[in-house]
Amino acid sequence: MRSIAFEAHPEQRAVLPHLARWLRQEKAIRSYLYVGSAQDRDYYRSHFPDSFDDIVVAPQLHAVTSDGIHPADHMDDGVRNLAVDIETKTGTPLNHIVMASRHLGRGYALLGSNHPLSREAVRTDNTTAVRRCVFGVRFWAEEIRTKNIVAVAGFSKLAAVGAAYSGVPFRQLSMARFGNYFYWADDVFGTSDTIRQRLETLKAARETSDLAMAAPYKAYSSVVQEYAAATRLPTTLRKMAHRIAQQLYWRLRGYAKANNYYLVEDLRYMWRFRRDGVRLSGTDAARLSDLDGTRFVFFPLSTEPELSLSQLSPEFFFQHAAIAAVSRDLPAGVRLAVKDTMFALGRRPDGFYKALADLKNVVVLNVAEQGFDIVKQAAGVVTINGTAGFEAAVSGKPVLAFGRHNLYNGLDHVQHVESLHDLREPLRRMLSGEGTDEAARQGPLLLRAIAETCVDGREFDLTSRDTVPTAFVEDLGRSLCQSLEFTVPDGVAVGKG
Repeated sequence: MRSIAFEAHPEQRAVLPHLARWLRQEKAIRSYLYVGSAQDRDYYRSHFPDSFDDIVVAPQLHAVTSDGIHPADHMDDGVRNLAVDIETKTGTPLNHIVMASRHLGRGYALLGSNHPLSREAVRTDNTTAVRRCVFGVRFWAEEIRTKNIVAVAGFSKLAAVGAAYSGVPFRQLSMARFGNYFYWADDVFGTSDTIRQRLETLKAARETSDLAMAAPYKAYSSVVQEYAAATRLPTTLRKMAHRIAQQLYWRLRGYAKANNYYLVEDLRYMWRFRRDGVRLSGTDAARLSDLDGTRFVFFPLSTEPELSLSQLSPEFFFQHAAIAAVSRDLPAGVRLAVKDTMFALGRRPDGFYKALADLKNVVVLNVAEQGFDIVKQAAGVVTINGTAGFEAAVSGKPVLAFGRHNLYNGLDHVQHVESLHDLREPLRRMLSGEGTDEAARQGPLLLRAIAETCVDGREFDLTSRDTVPTAFVEDLGRSLCQSLEFTVPDGVAVGKG
């Protein structure tokens, strides 16, 4: 019997058990769940005892293995040869795995140096990081071989490289950033040949679409509201007290996560979060209305460290340098509006916001401003891979994207740029107004391609995570099987629903 490996994720806590049962009943496919700790394993075993064929604690890049043995303690002397073999077969440097870790890869978070410091970040050296990568890939390869796993559905770079090393497809359950649509991405970058091909077909046929984004996508709006409330002083003090009690509880129960982030680092971060939230929602930051009558380009900042940048865009993650280069090459009279995200408060390097303000044509916007509203007023959007780039692209607004893997890169009014050497010509094209009518026609076609190829989440809400519509699970299962039909090893089709 064929098997699929699933990586557990908090946002998919209720989805995966139902999906595993559907795959067993409808497709005779076994499901194995891989979790990050013994506590997670016990949770799934107690709450979903009949969903998975087995629940396995997988080695994590930032932690010891489930039996308490450090991966570096039992790797043989051939680790370097194994590392070279992995990099050669997969085409992925092991440092890309390290980069995707908030702990080991924090040095790559150039605008996230105030992210809380963890014990693993301090005590892990380069040799240990390489050994852990090799150990993790070898673990996945062995699991795939012994359990007849024909696909890995997960979210981590480590699992993705492990799948590639074993020659099995990797899928990632992703949000489409429109409505409540979900899809199975072809890789950890969120790409989808299905969406891309549908978009190309619609463009070639000169099709049109009346779909439009009336508001930010559902999951994003819910989480932003939750973060905004956390900047209030009573909320901050409650969160700090809760974190102290949580640490004591974890210690008493012997949970491994008690040895994760330093408690004092978390408490300092919570205070910085409030400090930056107050600063960027007060008089130090401009309101969107202050830009009325001013022509400007919008650069939305991304959180660091975060998979949305470190994993989705390993080729380009230089936000501060990009802002400075755009500021340098903008025509006279055009301003650059920069807005931070709630999720990044408290993480930016000391003095970062002052450094932005020192760029004379840069305007730092109030963190409470909605990116969706800024996009509407901007002449264009410059981004790496942000949601604002998606919102602008589907609205027919010109976009300059440094990220290589964006779904919206397939639209003609989106310019993909990888060098900061000279941005004058891309910015000139963005501001010229050329191709405005064609951009207005093409933009909504991406929304149509998403609506026609992705799975409608219906009333599923990532913030509640406990209620999962049956039809949503069935559609997810069929979509997963369809995406794997022509890529399962040895020519074995999983089968369409």
